[in-house]
This record gives sequence, C-alpha cells and structure tokens, in this order.
Amino acid sequence: EMKNVNILSAFGFPVFAGDKIPAVFEFYSETVSPPNYEILEMSEQVSLQLGHVVERKRIERERAESEQLFKGIFEQSFQTIVILYPNGRSLKFNKNALEMFGIAENEGQDCYIWDYPRWRKSDEITSKIREAVKRASAGELVRMNIRLDDNRDTDLDFSLKPIVAADGEVLFLIAEGRDISEIKKVEAEVRKLAL
Repeated sequence: EMKNVNILSAFGFPVFAGDKIPAVFEFYSETVSPPNYEILEMSEQVSLQLGHVVERKRIERERAESEQLFKGIFEQSFQTIVILYPNGRSLKFNKNALEMFGIAENEGQDCYIWDYPRWRKSDEITSKIREAVKRASAGELVRMNIRLDDNRDTDLDFSLKPIVAADGEVLFLIAEGRDISEIKKVEAEVRKLAL
C-alpha cells in the first residue's frame, strides 16, 4: 500500500530510442539524498545504451516483417520472377522461374539471365535478353514478347524493371514473365474466324 510509504526523494531518467521515449526508469527513496552527479552521468549512459538496444530490436522486428512480406509476395506470385544484378547475373528466383527456365535451385545463382537453358537454344532470344538487360540497367523499363524454343512453344510476356536508389543508381533488375501461350492461341483462333 502506497499510503504508508514516506517518499522523500526520487530520481528518474528516460530511455531514448531515436526520437521516442519507450521507457522511464524511476527510483524512490524514504531518505533525503543529495544529487549524485556520478550516478546522473552513469544514468545518462545507461539510458543511451538501453535506447540503442530498444532501437536495434525495433529495426530487427521491422526487417523480419519486411523479409516475411517479401518472401510471401515473391514465392506466392503466379508470375515468373527473377531478381538480377544490373549486369544480368541472377540473384534470386521464385519457384515459377525455376520451373519456367528449367533451372535447379542451386544452379541458377550467379548465372547470367541470357544463359538460362531454355533461352540458350536461340541466339536471337539471347541477343534480345542481353540488349534488354543493357537498357534496364540504364534505368529503362523493358517489355517484350518471347517465344521459348521448347516442346510447348511457350509465349512469354517478359519485362525487366530497374530498382533504383534515391540517388538514381540502378541496384537490381526484376525480370518478370507471364505465360501468355493460351491467350496467343485464342487470338490466333479469333483471327482465323474473322477471315
């Protein structure tokens, strides 16, 4: 019960985490105590250290949430997605990309996009992809249709999008592909019927 406590002195210090104060430490005494400047200075240092810990934990939590969100979007997408370095070297594939391009998960890292097995069969496609990477790494969004030389004659709506830093530097390229084979077949049927 607080009514029987005779508080004669108190001391408190805030914990700063960035521009926020997530906690305040409070100390109470039943005796009168003069200010102790060593304790005040030490308390300031403790406050700063605790603030750094709180801020680091917040950043770690936000980073984990961001990574989970990225992973969810990246892996659950119906589209083929590959993240590339600006020079065209592969960094990360989603499952659809591995299947589309016939790449084993551990084989694709550090492979250039124009060297994917399904594209190597055509010098024309390889040349188009190299040129697209060159344009995208200069900051341009590139989009084209590509017909893969495979047993199914897969038509791919392909795009390369640059990911640009605040200073304008291209950090990564996102290669996306959508299988539009069925759409192309329907369009061809409609053209036949129109004649």
